[in-house]
Amino acid sequence: MYKKFNVILLCMILGVFLSACDFNDIDSNIYTGTVECEDVDIISEVSAEITDIFVKEGELVKKGDRIAHIDVEDLKIELKKGEAGLKIVNAKLDKLRAGARSEEIKKAKVQVQKLEEISEGKESDYKFKLKNHEDIKKLFQEGIIAEKQLGEAKVLLDTAYADFESAKKEVESAQYTLDLITKGTRSEEIHMVLGEIDSAKATVDTIKYKISKGNIIAPIDGTVESLYYHEGEFIPAYGNMTNILDLKNLWVKIFIPEKEMEKISLQQEINMTADFMGNQKIKGKVIHISKKAEFTPKNIESKENKQEMVFAVKIEIMDDLEKLKPGMLIDIHLGGEKQ
Repeated sequence: MYKKFNVILLCMILGVFLSACDFNDIDSNIYTGTVECEDVDIISEVSAEITDIFVKEGELVKKGDRIAHIDVEDLKIELKKGEAGLKIVNAKLDKLRAGARSEEIKKAKVQVQKLEEISEGKESDYKFKLKNHEDIKKLFQEGIIAEKQLGEAKVLLDTAYADFESAKKEVESAQYTLDLITKGTRSEEIHMVLGEIDSAKATVDTIKYKISKGNIIAPIDGTVESLYYHEGEFIPAYGNMTNILDLKNLWVKIFIPEKEMEKISLQQEINMTADFMGNQKIKGKVIHISKKAEFTPKNIESKENKQEMVFAVKIEIMDDLEKLKPGMLIDIHLGGEKQ
């Protein structure tokens, strides 16, 4: 009887030991990760008032669907101004290439003559003020007049001199214009105007591009997660209008120690489970394995593994996409067949 009891006890201890070994072996093949998906921020490339919003949070959208419309009326006015400026510089180029007409030469000569007459008058006035200042200065030195009168004469002299210098520069400018018209257009001038045309074209193209961005478009199929602005609000350039989640393309990323890498390979089918789904298996497939090892990420390290080198592994979730959501925890069971 005593021997039989010992045998039974030994069997129980052995069973517990083997169970513990199996449990530890199973646990070593289970990794926990967070469900993720492609999350695209939708921005506005222009700053203006939002006139219309065509979607709601949680709504499914297709690539190319309109998300919102931005008021671009001010940009359309700028476009008209830009196009008018482009016409002006093009006309200027045509004029330079055609050369000056006799009427333009005559007009330029008249302008030079007119400015020369004005300059001569300014010169005469300056000379008069200069002589007057010299006379007042002598009287001041003789003590006949007060210093205030000398100061007033100096102010008048300085003003006359400035007017005379300004008139001379206007004559020089008009003479330079006449010389250009008479001699013909230089190649440098044409190149300069061509540069102005390129600049004007760039301005027009930029405004057209901004106008084309008046409609904010969905770049992918997905679900509208959040709307950060409402109709009537002003959105700044590169402000985030909304974000779209691609819930049909879910994955989970885990980090596997170097010593466990033999258990996994690309295209390997993986079984996964989630607590809220009980024992139901979720199919997955390894679609990426990092080629470079790294230290255990801060958000998952423990005292035991913080110095361990790991490889990032991305696993595509193949089914139950309608039940799983980004942010949910999911257990990955390694040990499936390698491809």
